[in-house]
Amino acid sequence: MRLSCSLLLAALCVLPAGAQAQTTEPFGLRTTSVTNTDVRKYEFLKQKLWPRFRRQMDADENKVFACEQVPQLCTPATTWFLQLARAASLMHGVAQLEWLSFEVRRQVTYTSDKVLWGEIEHWSPALETLGRRWARGDCEDYVFLWKAILEKVGVKDSLVLAVRVLPRHPQPFINDSHAVLAVPVGGSWYLLDNRLPVRKDTQARDYKPLFILDDNGVRKYLPHVPPAAEPKIAAR
Repeated sequence: MRLSCSLLLAALCVLPAGAQAQTTEPFGLRTTSVTNTDVRKYEFLKQKLWPRFRRQMDADENKVFACEQVPQLCTPATTWFLQLARAASLMHGVAQLEWLSFEVRRQVTYTSDKVLWGEIEHWSPALETLGRRWARGDCEDYVFLWKAILEKVGVKDSLVLAVRVLPRHPQPFINDSHAVLAVPVGGSWYLLDNRLPVRKDTQARDYKPLFILDDNGVRKYLPHVPPAAEPKIAAR
């Protein structure tokens, strides 16, 4: 499996018949730990990309902190990052997410990993995305940039989601795979998405969630199974 906007197939389990999904996860579905089968099947699990990438994000955080303490250590990327973070810190809640979504989508140009890096898959931390004259990246690079900025301003509980785009989504994204960032605000989950403005997870009926990536590791979604219908009693 790759977390990019390309191939992402699900290895999903089924809830017991009649079970109700009582969860605080985005999309209101249960999640479970990945299995050995998942690790063998999905490349990003096999290569342990997520824990390694989190360390890269931590290294970025140290560079930003150094820039704040010693201006001579600033780079164009850390300066750009801090400009976005300081502006975002002046807002809160949904307004903050809407501003951040708009600004990052305006300032970063979507570019596939194949075009940008000559690779099928390349995950870029925030400073790498901003570290060129024209910021570029694909779906997960937007997500990692948003996550880093939100963590900088104190929003620590955002979740990286791997989703599949369902056929009712408009072309050219049919049956595509995608990454979005889910952020909790006021009891709801809001999605930051390089393709669309901010919306609630309940509005994203064109997305099927597959995996969650956070500080606890990787979890896979269990699909929703409606409660079994009560048996009808024949009239006497």
